[in-house]
Amino acid sequence: MKNRIKRIGILLLLSVLFGLMPGTAVFANSDGNGNSITLPETEIGMKVGGTYQMKPKVTTAPGVSSELVYQIENPSVVSVDANGMVKALKYGRSGIAVALKGHSNIYDILWVNVEFKDVTNKKAYYYKGVYWAAEFGITTGYTGKKTGYFGPDDPCTRAQVVTFLWRFGGKSEIDPSYYRDFSDVPEDSYYFKAVQWAAMNEITTGYSGTDLFGSDDACTREQFVTFLYRFIGEPAVDLSKLDFKDVKKSDYFAKAVVWAASNGITTGYTDSQGNPTGKFGTGDIVTRGQVATFLLRFYRYINPYYPY
Repeated sequence: MKNRIKRIGILLLLSVLFGLMPGTAVFANSDGNGNSITLPETEIGMKVGGTYQMKPKVTTAPGVSSELVYQIENPSVVSVDANGMVKALKYGRSGIAVALKGHSNIYDILWVNVEFKDVTNKKAYYYKGVYWAAEFGITTGYTGKKTGYFGPDDPCTRAQVVTFLWRFGGKSEIDPSYYRDFSDVPEDSYYFKAVQWAAMNEITTGYSGTDLFGSDDACTREQFVTFLYRFIGEPAVDLSKLDFKDVKKSDYFAKAVVWAASNGITTGYTDSQGNPTGKFGTGDIVTRGQVATFLLRFYRYINPYYPY
């Protein structure tokens, strides 16, 4: 359901950063009175440990100070000093807002992607999805020996998928009285709460006729869109709109696929020229890059005015 989503939009970001409430000020690069602030770039990629000098173009009316203030969305990802020097601290994404001191409704934002070592191509279909997911705490990439990598082409396991979805929903607490005993979901695993949450909300039932969730099994494309469809409350769909060669109306996931396709969450496969092949990819493993992309599209479906 939509009330499971706990995310802030760009205007709320500015209200949080500068202590303003929506409606108390008009957020803009200019106030029409000779005061303005504009950044030459609005989104950049950086490497961990790298620096970048923000160079906002500032115009002020007579008597208005040109002094600037900076605020950071995710201070664990980047830092910025009083002169606008940005330093990348760890992999992820953060907005940095710069505004005129005393006129914080006049601002511009620099979005910084501190890039994973394997997600540097801005033209890759998953680039935006990965850094959106990192910004909202849905993923931090790999840890341990693979720290610094996201693994966009790696298979996404069922445990990872459900954990991403649980984080997407705001890490909802589990009813203490609820417990689903999956034999392959240890209580000390990183995904325990996520799987319990998903089972409690009927997003997953595990494997039929067993006590298994399939934690380490690679998740298929149809399983993932089914999880999304159940998450949103299984809205009614018209199966006559089913237009994929590899999905039958009798398939358990048919409604989920129609819903996802109808709302721009999936377009199915395309060929090397970008033309639809008519296939959804039933039975194929969903990659981590695809999951991040689907989730970003899902977020846009819920928040159609989201600009990224």
